[in-house]
Amino acid sequence: MYSKKPLVSIVMLCWNRKEDVRKGLLNIRKEKYQNRETIVVDNGSSDGTPEMIEKEFPEVKLIKFHENTGIYAYNIGFETAKGKYILILDDDSYPLDDCITLAVEKLEANTQIGCIAAQIVNPKNSIQWPEGNINKSWNTYCFVGCGAFIRKDVFKKVGFYPGKYFLFHNELAVSLRLQNLDYKITYFPEIKCFHKSPPNKRMNGFRMHYLMRNGSWNAWSFMPLKYLVFWYPGFVINNIFLSFKYKAFKGFFKGLFQSYTRLIFYFFKNRSPCYSKEWIEYIKKSFRL
Repeated sequence: MYSKKPLVSIVMLCWNRKEDVRKGLLNIRKEKYQNRETIVVDNGSSDGTPEMIEKEFPEVKLIKFHENTGIYAYNIGFETAKGKYILILDDDSYPLDDCITLAVEKLEANTQIGCIAAQIVNPKNSIQWPEGNINKSWNTYCFVGCGAFIRKDVFKKVGFYPGKYFLFHNELAVSLRLQNLDYKITYFPEIKCFHKSPPNKRMNGFRMHYLMRNGSWNAWSFMPLKYLVFWYPGFVINNIFLSFKYKAFKGFFKGLFQSYTRLIFYFFKNRSPCYSKEWIEYIKKSFRL
């Protein structure tokens, strides 16, 4: 009986991606793992996405927002979820190869794993994530939000996604909070999710704004001081160069200004440095410290 298996809540956030959402939900229907619920949070779509879901997928729990609230809307889905585990998806991603069954087995077998970072597969079976060794399991400092399994009780304990971020760097904030609670984020190559859109490498003012602001907030909150004093100036300088290259000056200065308006909160009140092996290795590698 599948009822003896833990309930898995699949939570998808969508915004004006009707055909991609339809494809994802059709693929979720094919999943062999039966004890699951699917929650879709619509972030104010105007392309008929919520109407399509209501008509074609009556089994889906649909939560509708009247405007785009960014990643805050995800948190309503996470809070609504009744499952022991949550599978986080984008509106253009879905699980592959019975990965829900595999993920549940891993999580049930090892309570130290707080989150499983799936292998992210693009069209034509190219690998979006991870870079490097994709054929063995290992612990990582961060998961990718278009395909990750997480324990709901732990996720709730760290406050779900930081809603004020709106976009970008939210997965890192959650990942570091998990590691501060001594949980591991583990990649398994056999656990795969499809993602239609590869990450957009081209910078613009919109992206720069949130990358600069939220990157600052994460650094001030989670980076040990002895690394922060070297890493953060390099982070700012790198974004200055990107701003010149892609003419994203307004986004850079807006992000910089907004980050400093919350300096006292993120550096003093919200500061909880992470000293996990995986996080320190990333910091050293990113600026060769």
